[in-house]
Amino acid sequence: MRWFDIWYAKDDNEDIDGFNDNSLFLGLEGEYWQYADDKKETYSWIGPITSFQTLRDNQNKVTEDTGLPQYLHCMSYPAEFPLMEIKVKATQTRQEPYLTMTYPKTVRYSAEDSDRIAELEAEINPYKDEMTIKFIKGEEPIDNFDNFIEMLKNMGVEELIELKQKAYDKWNELSN
Repeated sequence: MRWFDIWYAKDDNEDIDGFNDNSLFLGLEGEYWQYADDKKETYSWIGPITSFQTLRDNQNKVTEDTGLPQYLHCMSYPAEFPLMEIKVKATQTRQEPYLTMTYPKTVRYSAEDSDRIAELEAEINPYKDEMTIKFIKGEEPIDNFDNFIEMLKNMGVEELIELKQKAYDKWNELSN
């Protein structure tokens, strides 16, 4: 799991020198690359690394090509590489405004809460999924939506929300 932290590490990471949001794609800062400006918007390679290809070739094998298309915290780009600058700026203007926060996968629960959440989700999720499909396909009239919500409440969805909110609040407190 610690490997996944690399995707969201900040520049001021205290755990490992040179380990930050660019490390997944570029390797360790100061060893394979360095920032080329004070704003930390551009970087340059440190030899023998000269490109993403040399970063991933069999001789160096610094990083893996993850194929991750989604938005990550990494927003710097190679100095003197206008195409990448255009891509980063496009992401910032076209993708960032539409990002929504989803429930983080790194939220942890107490053993007791985890057991209760699993119990509630085992009953709620199949019903929710089935009814969602029925509403979409028109097999269930939208007039029955209030009944759907009431059934979810009877199944314990409010308790589930409370348990998840409690864990999320703790996660958010520790993350900041």
